[in-house]
This record gives sequence, C-alpha cells and structure tokens, in this order.
Amino acid sequence: YSDGLQNHQILAAIKHFPGHGDTSTDSHHDLPVVSHDLNRLNSVELAPFKTLMNKGIGGVMVAHLYVPALESGKNIPASVSKNIITGLLKEKLGYKGLIITDALNMGAVAKRYKPGELDALAFKAGNDIMLFSDGVKEGKRLIQLAIDNKEIPQQRVEEGVKKILLTKYFLG
Repeated sequence: YSDGLQNHQILAAIKHFPGHGDTSTDSHHDLPVVSHDLNRLNSVELAPFKTLMNKGIGGVMVAHLYVPALESGKNIPASVSKNIITGLLKEKLGYKGLIITDALNMGAVAKRYKPGELDALAFKAGNDIMLFSDGVKEGKRLIQLAIDNKEIPQQRVEEGVKKILLTKYFLG
C-alpha cells in the first residue's frame, strides 16, 4: 500500500511510533503508557516500523505515549522525547524521512504543556512537522529563541527544512 502511494507521488506515513496498539488509554484524552521491556518492544511494537522504514517510507508519525523502557524521564511523551525521536528513530534506526507529531491539541500532551511550549519541545526532540498546534505564534517564537540561545543548532533547522523541501520535490 505504501509503495503504491509513494509510486504515485503521495506521501505515505506510518504511525504511531514507537507502537500504540497495546494501550488502555486513548491519547486524545490522556497519556497512554506502554510498559513492555526492550525485547518485546523490538520484536513486536518496533518491528513493522523497521520493516517499512527499510523500504523507504516517507513519513513517520510519533505518538503521544509514555514508554519507560525508551524514555527515562517520568511521563515524557514519545512525541517530545529526544531519546525516542533523535536517539532511537534517527540515530539507532537510521531513519532519514519526515518525522511528524500526532496532533498537538490531543489531551495526552495538551493537558501537560502550554501551547507553543509543546511545539518547541517537539521540534527540539527531532520532529520536522508539528500537527494541530494550539500555539503556532508562541511556538515559532520559542523555537527562534532556542535557536538564538544555541539550544537548537542551525544544522537541526536546516535538516528539517531540507527534508520538507525534498519531500515536496519528490511529490511533485
């Protein structure tokens, strides 16, 4: 299916990284917890992502999930976790495509972070596109402030912009 989409200039994106199937909480309302160990995560939750990333999938949507085996900070959602997005997805798994948050207006994160602050945290963690922000203007301001204060390297900004432009080019 993903090959068919991408062969016809439609971006295919897989979700919800690092695996949202085995939760009892709806992330539209609150933060789900995936409490499996690394062996289980690697063999079940991460396996389909690895397979499709190795086949050239264009986008990965990161979920609002707390995964203690992957994030040592208490109740840090995957969608704002540098350990999960940059450390696991980009560095360990070598993913080079677009990284997109799940909707930032969902209860799992909207209850925990201020609008705008959430956008900046998501970008710092490694996302390229932040969906359904409730604080675009403030998020842009905080991201620019973080760039000015060298909390976000210019290279990180250029990487995200380049991926977006290359995707647009690929899609025609």
